[in-house]
Amino acid sequence: MKNLIYLAALALALTLAACSNTEQDVLSPVDSQLEKSMAGDQRFPYEIYQAFDELTSAKISWRNYKNGLNISVSEVTTIMEKHFFAVIEFTNSKGTTMSFLGSSKTGNYFLNGFNAKEIGGIRIFEYAVSLFGGFDIPLPYPVSQLFGSHSVKDWFDGGAEIKVNSNIFPSNMNQLFGLLIAKEGNQLIFLGIPESESFGFPKTNLFNVVDLKLFTYQK
Repeated sequence: MKNLIYLAALALALTLAACSNTEQDVLSPVDSQLEKSMAGDQRFPYEIYQAFDELTSAKISWRNYKNGLNISVSEVTTIMEKHFFAVIEFTNSKGTTMSFLGSSKTGNYFLNGFNAKEIGGIRIFEYAVSLFGGFDIPLPYPVSQLFGSHSVKDWFDGGAEIKVNSNIFPSNMNQLFGLLIAKEGNQLIFLGIPESESFGFPKTNLFNVVDLKLFTYQK
């Protein structure tokens, strides 16, 4: 009788282990990344798939200033510290680039080496950082840090997620951002470091995505 009970317990344990392994095998790359996001990854300044909304309520202007570009953002608040990112569209073959502007109570930001005549448009994306407790929160990147544009071979809307096939990542790529351009508006999303150049990420509140751009942070 004892042997029968032992054998039954052993069979149950093996069945549960097999189910667990099967469940792990069917996890998609998005599920894997999402688990990392929920657990938090200390390598990154933001959670994976953190979304940054475009600042559409502010007036944005730019002009040449001391061998560079002065960007002025009219909406400023001292209640919340905000991290601002600028996506800069050029009028020539340079395409698009992204820069981390940091946080400024005056709403003025400077980028060295840019010419106002070459700029076709600037979009600002924001991330609000709570200052409860009065502690200074270090910036995740140097002010004016540039993010290189990364080519996308193709992408498609898979319903619950966006699936991307990009060119080979730079060997020194440290982080990846995606810019979703949609009929409802635009959104920046933090992608961490995808496991390969073919990857997917969950859609947020943008249902009619028409274009996708990628930007890399390299060290």
